[in-house]
Amino acid sequence: MRDAESTGKEREKAVVNDIFEILSKTKRKEIIDYLRENGEENLENIARHTGARPSNPENIRRAKIELEHNDIPKMADFGILEYDREGETVSYKGNELVENLIDTGAETEHFNAMSDPKRRETLNCLIEYGESSVYDIANQVRRESEEDRDMYSLGIELKQVHLPKMDNLGLINYNKEESEAEYIGGETTEELLEQTSQYGNISS
Repeated sequence: MRDAESTGKEREKAVVNDIFEILSKTKRKEIIDYLRENGEENLENIARHTGARPSNPENIRRAKIELEHNDIPKMADFGILEYDREGETVSYKGNELVENLIDTGAETEHFNAMSDPKRRETLNCLIEYGESSVYDIANQVRRESEEDRDMYSLGIELKQVHLPKMDNLGLINYNKEESEAEYIGGETTEELLEQTSQYGNISS
């Protein structure tokens, strides 16, 4: 029973990771917004409105190819879009979490920063416990994620990858000399975390 519950949480986290990764690409977010507003559209119209800069025949052709082989299939495989390859039409299927996340008004950089569960768990940790050392954060992330890895390597990963990225975006204040971090993000970040809190994060 516990294994099944753990597997379910991992699957939910993977769903959130994928959605954040999709929304971290400006063009994909624009495609979803365009289809939410306009309903079913053909690939050429989508390319004209979301991919071609400037909008001329050659750029539209290139953008259409990119949509056809990359962005549209990825979102269709995930179940966000309905894609008719033969008719070259696309429609938005509807996804409550996707819509809720987009409607927070978050920038693509925020979605990118939060596409890794360790970063989301770090933010939740700092919100709940305040300023913390890197290894206190690592301990909390390791416990919540149930990762089977040593504290030292996880702490190094946080110090070298995740904390600097969130610091650069203004989500946290990371003191490298003291190896400490504190949360300074605003309402948008907290709303993103709230929207995903049911999917196996610290606050769930």
